[in-house]
Amino acid sequence: MADRTQRAWYWHFVDAAAQIPLRGWLWLIGVVLAIPTSYYGFVWVQAKLVKQQANCYTDLYTNIGSATPATHEAQIQEVLNQLAQYNACNQAVDPKIGTIEFVKKEYERGKVNGP
Repeated sequence: MADRTQRAWYWHFVDAAAQIPLRGWLWLIGVVLAIPTSYYGFVWVQAKLVKQQANCYTDLYTNIGSATPATHEAQIQEVLNQLAQYNACNQAVDPKIGTIEFVKKEYERGKVNGP
């Protein structure tokens, strides 16, 4: 029979967890839930969001500026198509995109569009 003074194994983890300050727990929860845990993390999340939106604006104005259809009706239709693509691009902006995926997409965009 086991000695009753000996505690269960999980109580060692409970004692260790009690030693972690509240700030440590908040940081851990933030990392697990992918919430920025510092000012710079928050700025990086916002910068990724703004860059994705800026890419949509750039695509819109580049495509509208290069559209030269022969007739007035065709030009209006082309602009409407470009606006529809812009709306689809804005809907596709992902505020929770990971850093690695974001950098890969920007790298591919740079290879396609050039410097």
